[in-house]
Amino acid sequence: MTLISDLPPELLPCIAGHLHAAVDVVRFHAVCREWRDALRYLPRRPSFLPWLLAPWPTPDDDTTTYHAPGLGIRDKRVAHYDGGASWFVGGLFVNPLTGRAAACAVDDPYLSDWIDNEGSRCIFSGDGTLLTCCFYDAGPPLSIYGAIWCPDYQQVWKRLGDADSDERACAVAYHDGAAVCVDLARCYVHEIGGPAAGDQTTFLPLPDEPGKVRRRSYLLELRGELLLASVLQDAGCTDDDDDDDDDRLSVSVHAFDLVAALNALDQLDAAVDGAGGGDPPSPSVWEKMDGATGDHVLFLGYPRSFAVEAARYGGEVPGGSAYFVGRSKPCRVYRCSFEDDGTAATLVDTLPAGWNDERCMWFLPEPDIAPVIGART
Repeated sequence: MTLISDLPPELLPCIAGHLHAAVDVVRFHAVCREWRDALRYLPRRPSFLPWLLAPWPTPDDDTTTYHAPGLGIRDKRVAHYDGGASWFVGGLFVNPLTGRAAACAVDDPYLSDWIDNEGSRCIFSGDGTLLTCCFYDAGPPLSIYGAIWCPDYQQVWKRLGDADSDERACAVAYHDGAAVCVDLARCYVHEIGGPAAGDQTTFLPLPDEPGKVRRRSYLLELRGELLLASVLQDAGCTDDDDDDDDDRLSVSVHAFDLVAALNALDQLDAAVDGAGGGDPPSPSVWEKMDGATGDHVLFLGYPRSFAVEAARYGGEVPGGSAYFVGRSKPCRVYRCSFEDDGTAATLVDTLPAGWNDERCMWFLPEPDIAPVIGART
């Protein structure tokens, strides 16, 4: 039997590069020194496959039973634009796997209360800005309030507008100085300190999808652009939790031109001031991007979505695809390939009983693996 120590050095990094489950890497790391030393020859650290975290159960929900055991304090999940996550505990943003706190901390009790508020969404964008927002059912529409906390501005607490859809169908993001919210039909933009500031509801229509019905809207950042990813269903299907129509799902991706959108809102403000009314303009703010994501894989979830280079997974996760959780009982995980024009979603897995809420959070784990000191094997 060939000893591990006799294997060619270039083979060990090849093996290590195909270990993307955190538990497999820990086992790999613990086998022997040669395997551990092989990690240093990798061009980059192995990328772990994302974990899927169930929503925190509400007081009225006793069916969601999958949560971290042994927590003696309330935790608040904070999503990051790149797939990372932190827990907001005692004013600190703590890595749930390493226990290390980020350099930034919140010392404003008012902001801390809103971050920790049940039902709030907390998201770090690529420039380090934290957006936390809540949806209030004014019956209808939903009123959206949010706090924006970033290095370049003082804390900003604003009413971000209204949404006509269920909160579950809405996504929010902070991008290039503006808070953006999308539901199933519209995009709402709130520019910090700009002409769209205040309590006026301003919106732009989402791109049309002929023959399709938009079931979910997601926002994510890729190459400095803000993308809209839409989970679509063939027209005529029902959005019933218990039916089988959810296998007729697909995904489309559009880039959002924020500058054009803000210019359109300025024109709308001028039209309202000059003529006392008017319909929102329909500028060209959406660009179809399905074919431009071929080297990335998208993970669409709540409260934030993200993209990862497919090459980081050594071909085990196909590029030009999107993963999302479909609403059913129990929920199901789907993959949609843009190589097929995004026309067919494939069932990947059915989640265990109790996962009845599709608002799951994708999370890229980055555990610290302690060195193993021992005799050579």
